[in-house]
Amino acid sequence: MKYLSTLSILLVFLLISCKNDSQTEKGPDIKISEEDIIQMEDATLVEPEYEGDDAGYISMKDFFADQWEFRKGQPYTLQKIVENNGQVDSSYVGLDEKLWKEMIQPFLDADINDPKFKGAYTFEIIEETSQPVVYFNYEAKNAYLEVRNTQLTLDTYTNRIEAVYIEKSYQRGDVKTKQNLLYITGRQFQVHTIQYQNNKEISNHKVKHLFKF
Repeated sequence: MKYLSTLSILLVFLLISCKNDSQTEKGPDIKISEEDIIQMEDATLVEPEYEGDDAGYISMKDFFADQWEFRKGQPYTLQKIVENNGQVDSSYVGLDEKLWKEMIQPFLDADINDPKFKGAYTFEIIEETSQPVVYFNYEAKNAYLEVRNTQLTLDTYTNRIEAVYIEKSYQRGDVKTKQNLLYITGRQFQVHTIQYQNNKEISNHKVKHLFKF
């Protein structure tokens, strides 16, 4: 088991979103603050995993189904912030099942809990030294895997997931896409997608859903 300081962990989250395959490409920007790493009553309980190259994976489908059970029928209001190529638009929306499915779909598309991914990711546990949290980190072994990294933040006292971070990278024809996903339990969703063609950025799109009240 590895041990990192709070500052080191926050740097991991910030730096991992800036990985790129060429100096001309800047990765999607996903930020997570230390205040976001807190214990939450509505977090999802999971069993501790083991380290190694043949680890089991957490099902995103089951995780978000459990999260929906906490929230369905509740009068949540979210602030939706859309940043599209530098233009920003903001609005308030009520939480319903349609919106929930829209917000979680990118995470379901990035779910590595499938037999075909067995052994495709190296798993390690990174333990925080100054807070009661650990990080389950799944790193892709091969370049052809679209999901490059999945990292879960868990409360060590309850084994509940407090945050999910996913990094994707894939090529379609001559267009390369980098996408970072972040869900902080009961607080926010973020999806940041950047596309490149001939090593030049052609699209930059970020959507945030912030739970306000």
